[in-house]
Amino acid sequence: MDLRAIANERRMIGAYSSKQRILSEDYEEIGLAGEVAFSEEFGLPLIPKRGSDNGIDFITRAGSIDVKTARNPSFLFMEEGKFYESDILVLAGYDDFRQNAWLIGWEFSWVMASEPVRGFGKGVRNHYKIAGQLRKIEELQRRIEAAGPGEEENDESQCDGQDEVK
Repeated sequence: MDLRAIANERRMIGAYSSKQRILSEDYEEIGLAGEVAFSEEFGLPLIPKRGSDNGIDFITRAGSIDVKTARNPSFLFMEEGKFYESDILVLAGYDDFRQNAWLIGWEFSWVMASEPVRGFGKGVRNHYKIAGQLRKIEELQRRIEAAGPGEEENDESQCDGQDEVK
């Protein structure tokens, strides 16, 4: 899988969206690395995206999942005032030297909406939760396994490119 080519394609699609905010260098590559780490850990295929993912990277019967990847993954963020279609937010860390990502923890988006808010730079205010306080990845694995597989999992039609790009 050529991750650089996929990231470049996503970057070009996002260039036409007024809603996309580039918050770091190699934004798409870093986000994609987190999605790949999740895909490998959970055995779920990446969703081919033709535009926005509507904040949904994976679909399971346990809920829709958005992977948030950061170089300094001290907190899981959820932007204040932004509607999130995903049920679950997963925090992944990214290592520039190794060019890979790892999963740290997760939380329900409805729980994140009640977390404290503050600005962390770039003019964006976020609900935040400290990485060490997130639910364990093993718990999410158990939830997904208990919910069972479903035909709707990672159906590319779920991401139609009509909304924001993450």
